[in-house]
Amino acid sequence: MEFLRQKNQRLLAEDLSRKGSIDDEISDLVFFINDQEQFFTTSSCSGRIAIFSENTENSKKGCHWLLISHKKTEFEEVRSCIYDSTLDSTAVFKYEPFVLHVQCRTLEDAKLMHQVAVESGFRNSGITIGKNGKIMMAVRSTHGLEVPLANDGTVLVSKEYVAYLVDIANSKMMENSRRIERFFSNLKQAIAKYTQANARKATKSQEKQRLKEIFRDTAAKHQATQCDTVQTTCPHNSHCLYCQTCCDQTCVENATKSGQCMDGRWVSDEDGGDAGRNEKIDESKPPEELDDLEISLQLLGVDS
Repeated sequence: MEFLRQKNQRLLAEDLSRKGSIDDEISDLVFFINDQEQFFTTSSCSGRIAIFSENTENSKKGCHWLLISHKKTEFEEVRSCIYDSTLDSTAVFKYEPFVLHVQCRTLEDAKLMHQVAVESGFRNSGITIGKNGKIMMAVRSTHGLEVPLANDGTVLVSKEYVAYLVDIANSKMMENSRRIERFFSNLKQAIAKYTQANARKATKSQEKQRLKEIFRDTAAKHQATQCDTVQTTCPHNSHCLYCQTCCDQTCVENATKSGQCMDGRWVSDEDGGDAGRNEKIDESKPPEELDDLEISLQLLGVDS
């Protein structure tokens, strides 16, 4: 319940990012993650190319962004930021790859997303667990780029070098997009498999409970109607299947007369007392795949 409360609070809160909205390239991915009951995103960036200037004398004042682009950029855009504007401090060219922070309901959920992220190329991804138990998964990669362009208002590099940096950044941006697509595709497949596996577990658990109820009800009826009869005809004070059946052949022969179970078997009149020929075990499954409960029910002739 606490996770659900945190999720609702986060998704209804105002977007405090500089842009104020989710980047177009990853909007479908973010919406998909937030649709899953075990995840919700806390921050994201599809990747960007930026140029910023920073006052070296007072870094606490932050920086001034000269250019921000969440897609490939052109040399002319970068050139104008550097050479056609007045720089009175440093200028840095920077490429930042895709980053995504996801809060996860359980550690198992976080491990699933981490495995998908690493397999999709985001090898710097990691999981952190807070003091209050909050589990965060960060999807990150290492193919960033940061290069100083100017210092104290003086440009330090040539236009040819700037063009070279733009080409490298654009190439990284294309690779970044491919990794995002691969991550999205792999995540959808992994969650589908995870959901199917959980559904099978739930179905198996329900079926197990159903079989237990059948077993319990059948056992109660069997003990009420047949145990006393078997005990009176068995010289070894034999009991039925639920009461540790006597293995003595005489007991089996006596039980044959009434078709009762002895030694874990059902026998009938036409079997002529050959209890071993009438075991009701489903041969469509190998013995090792039969659960003890299913075998017991089949020995009783109960259709599970």
